[in-house]
Amino acid sequence: MADGTPIIENVRYISPYRNYYPPQGSGIQAGVGVRVCGVAPDDTSLVVRLRLAPSLAKIGISPTDSENTRHAVYQPPFPLSATDSYMVDAKWVETGIDQDDIDWTTHTASAPVVGATADVIASRFDGVRTFSVKATIGSSGVSVGTRASVYGMSNGVELIMGQGEVQEGPVSLEIEEGKMVPPPFTVYVEAVCPIANSGAASFSAPFSVGPISVPIKYPVPVFAITTVAYVNGVLAVKWDFADVPDAPAPEATCIEILNPSGVVTRLDGGANSALIPIDLNSHSDLRLSVSPVLGCVTGAAVGLPDGINLITEAPTDISMKTDPVTNIGTINWTEVQGANSYVLEFTNGNTGGPIPAPPYILDVPPKPGEKLGVTIQAKRVEQGLEVIGPISDILLVPAEAGVPASVRFDGAELKISWEPVFAAGGYFVSVYELGNSTAQFTGTTTESSLIVESFEADASKTYDVYVQPIVNGNVALTAGKMAVFTSAFFTSKQPIGSALPYVYPATSLATLGNASSSPHGEVFTTYLPEIGAGAGALGQSAISEGPFTLTPQSEGNYPYTLSFAADGSQWTFSKQGIRPDLQMAYDSFLKKLEEKRQSEGVTGATPYGIALVQEVIGRLMPQTFDELLYYNFGFSTESRWSAAFVDLRAGMLLRATVSDYVLVNDSEPPPFVNGYAGATVMDFDIGGYTNSSGDWKTGFDGFLNALAAQGVISVDEPAKSGNAIRAGVAGAVELYYEQFQQPFYRLFVPGKVQSSNHSGSSKLAENFTIAAASDYTSMTAASDDPTQLPTAYFRGVSTLEVMIRIQLDGSEIVVPIGTSIGNLLEQAGMRFATNSTGLKSLRVFRSILPAITDPNPASSLGPELEVRLDWDGFSSYGSGNGLDALSMPLLAGDRVLTGRGA
Repeated sequence: MADGTPIIENVRYISPYRNYYPPQGSGIQAGVGVRVCGVAPDDTSLVVRLRLAPSLAKIGISPTDSENTRHAVYQPPFPLSATDSYMVDAKWVETGIDQDDIDWTTHTASAPVVGATADVIASRFDGVRTFSVKATIGSSGVSVGTRASVYGMSNGVELIMGQGEVQEGPVSLEIEEGKMVPPPFTVYVEAVCPIANSGAASFSAPFSVGPISVPIKYPVPVFAITTVAYVNGVLAVKWDFADVPDAPAPEATCIEILNPSGVVTRLDGGANSALIPIDLNSHSDLRLSVSPVLGCVTGAAVGLPDGINLITEAPTDISMKTDPVTNIGTINWTEVQGANSYVLEFTNGNTGGPIPAPPYILDVPPKPGEKLGVTIQAKRVEQGLEVIGPISDILLVPAEAGVPASVRFDGAELKISWEPVFAAGGYFVSVYELGNSTAQFTGTTTESSLIVESFEADASKTYDVYVQPIVNGNVALTAGKMAVFTSAFFTSKQPIGSALPYVYPATSLATLGNASSSPHGEVFTTYLPEIGAGAGALGQSAISEGPFTLTPQSEGNYPYTLSFAADGSQWTFSKQGIRPDLQMAYDSFLKKLEEKRQSEGVTGATPYGIALVQEVIGRLMPQTFDELLYYNFGFSTESRWSAAFVDLRAGMLLRATVSDYVLVNDSEPPPFVNGYAGATVMDFDIGGYTNSSGDWKTGFDGFLNALAAQGVISVDEPAKSGNAIRAGVAGAVELYYEQFQQPFYRLFVPGKVQSSNHSGSSKLAENFTIAAASDYTSMTAASDDPTQLPTAYFRGVSTLEVMIRIQLDGSEIVVPIGTSIGNLLEQAGMRFATNSTGLKSLRVFRSILPAITDPNPASSLGPELEVRLDWDGFSSYGSGNGLDALSMPLLAGDRVLTGRGA
């Protein structure tokens, strides 16, 4: 039966002590086939006999009643030993024959049985179609090789993709392209031995196969490397995994750094990232691959996309410059080749960017003194990969602040000084036009001051100065700005042939006058408290006269505004020392304010209100040098009754020089005074007080004012004229007789002063006479004849002077009204010659505190303004006559600083 000789095509031993997948059953399975044409005999079954190889002693025979003529299965009564040699014999027998009746000497095909177990010790997938599997095989009684099988998933079913055997070494399986199915992939190994039915010893099919190994699954494959960062000599790599259901997560990864010559370094990485110490700058053309690892299985390697170069340089030359106007910092650095974005990390946890290129502008200003650092990393996103370079050196954000101390612009030279900053290596000074982002001027210095010898200022613009310390080469903050031009009083530049000298306030360069024109008028609005006896005392309508307008308003603290028009008589100057139109408007305006209209319920301004309005006008209105005396002191030489008069107002000092008698008759008081020598000087501090009836008065002594306020003093009215021996007053108390206690006083100067040997006079016109009035209107009428009002004068040939208090270099000095700045300097031996360099250090400050120009104190002018004697050169109004800006009369409270010792 040569044609029907059975040939064993495969033998598989399935151990009951192994877990199998796919399910394999158990026992020994043997399959037979026929090499030549032919079939199994009819009514036969295929049986197998398991026996020890060295002998024919059987171990067992498969059942004989199977109708399967191609396969037979025998279940040994015990696990087969891997170290013993077993054989299986196959034969067709009559179905149902008794096992003992089978003759095994003829027509038998034999094959070895493999009991050795195999396990995967290493496997790698190349990511395309090739799997490499290395197995370990236990002790075996027969010579064995390795079979490896790889499965994939198709519609939830595990299908074999490829299988291969090798006598020694790893199995390499290249899966046919059409047989590749999706992951997850599973690998199995088995020990195999050639059946060698023909007796040949070559390692070729058919094979006897031992127990199948435990299945090993490939981990989730790496989808792509997402981030490569090189920081401080360490390459940091991150990646993402593909979404593969049922694939186990990797326990680790294998990282390889390669160059064209091979692997530079290989190391284990974490599941999602790895840190690789390496000096990239000493290598070139490096490549990187990442493979997932689960136990002994290594998944497909994923490398960087083609053409990707790593960033190995950090940004350098990092610097910061703060915008002085906003205090917003701008960080700059040198760009890194290959980067297309940059990220900033701040030490407070904030992150800036990414931005495509420098500079980076901070969102908010740093806080002065804040300790804040920033580092920068270059990045590039290419083909879905984020490449990150090294971290830069840290930049300490400069948080020191410059504080301007003084700014002085005289129309040409700009002087700037500031408080020194300890950490500063220098200072950056800038001047900005309001609303313009480009600096008009910038400069650096290591000093704490800077002089711009010629600063060209456009009169129509506003400029501010900023000072910023330079710390470690970085421009830091500014703690505030100072205006190049500040509101001040300015002296006229027009020659005396065009206008007498004058002084005026200005709040901008655009309003200043020059040698050929008067200043441009400004509207000045001041806010007044209640100046009537109650709400509505001045009516509901505005009161206007000439350039003056008083308007009732709803502001609670300031129910009135007093405005000076931008055009009108107060801004027009001529050769008149006291401009008559302005004087008439002023006089008429004050009278309108205190006008009473009983039918309308208008009671007018109180004396206190009139005095306050006079103070506001006198302090702020543009005036000639002569008008300073008139509007601030009521000084006038136009009295039609005597030589001149001056108002006695709160804050003044009245000085009385009272002559002593020289020739005295011992027997009786002399009817006449024959001569005078020496003098007694009495000073009277003039100040306001309010009596028990709520009426505001002006008094001559604080103590006597307090007595008069309570009504506890009684003084007889002094004799006025005639031949009375007691005429006039002798001391302050006599100025407090009832009719003389009034809010307004005016001192009249006699037209002719008596000689020292005159017999004396009790006539008002021949003495320094003080007239008292209850209101401004009555007082103005006294210019014609003060005898209609309560009066007083000091007996004998007494001289009265009106004094004011000023400051010279911080020391208080009392000077008569009419004293000029030059007179004061003369007393100190410091009268400057015109164009003297000493004038640059001379400062005069004038109080405007009564004039509230804004309800918000921070926005109001004052409390004092400087008189800019140095603006556009010192003003001189004639040659050889000494008439210059120093001829300006002083006002009460003026502060004069000579700069001595500065």
